Amino acid sequence: MLDNRDLLVARACDTPGLAIHAGWGWQAGQASVYFEMKKASADPTVHAAYEEVDREINPMTDCIESEFGWIVKGNDWSLPELQAIQTAGSQIRSYVDTLTNGRGQHWMGRYLAGATFRHGGLFGGGYSFVSGRTIHLTTNWVDEGSPHIAHELAHVWDNRSGLERHRPEAIWFGGGAADIFQEALGGGKVSGLRWMNGRNHKLPSDHQYPKEEYANHSTADYFADTFKYMLFYPDLLKKEVPGSANLIRHMQILIGIQASR
Repeated sequence: MLDNRDLLVARACDTPGLAIHAGWGWQAGQASVYFEMKKASADPTVHAAYEEVDREINPMTDCIESEFGWIVKGNDWSLPELQAIQTAGSQIRSYVDTLTNGRGQHWMGRYLAGATFRHGGLFGGGYSFVSGRTIHLTTNWVDEGSPHIAHELAHVWDNRSGLERHRPEAIWFGGGAADIFQEALGGGKVSGLRWMNGRNHKLPSDHQYPKEEYANHSTADYFADTFKYMLFYPDLLKKEVPGSANLIRHMQILIGIQASR
């Protein structure tokens, strides 16, 4: 039987785009719950109210774990951050569902389940980074929002696919989805530390991003940015990379093969 807390979590999960202000009190062994649900865009004061929520029973973090198997660590998350994480998960699942006849949840369970989000990026918080399945987010990541989460989750996907080939930490040492992707695009055998090995000049020129783009930083970031652009900025990807249709096709093929397992 569902208790009040379960019902509140269910409402959070079933009502995307709504802000939840929840409080819990215990008196004489009885749980009392009050909540207020308003569209965030209609009432900006909900952002301040949300900071008062007890993070240990935060219904949105429960929802994220229930829906995607992702853990949000710490008690300092804002409402826009949690919404961005949830939106990224929903977008990924919907996209993969469309590609694979409804196997988005299956694919995510295999390659993204167990992703853990923490505050605290690299070099004093200036850069987000991934270790295994843990995503350490930079201080201002929410300025980009869900696309930033998609990029970091692609690194988790890379690492998880590497483990299938007995290659741990693929974003360091290779052997994961990012290597497979670049080799399929004609980039040849990839070498170096995958998160800092620079632009792959072996890729066909029409498959390369403009020089200033972050995707050129490394094999891992070329892969992660392509995933991000495919999901959130397909028109911009088409504009910046003349051969973008081939990038998308190969990424869709890779997801389709993995989802069929």
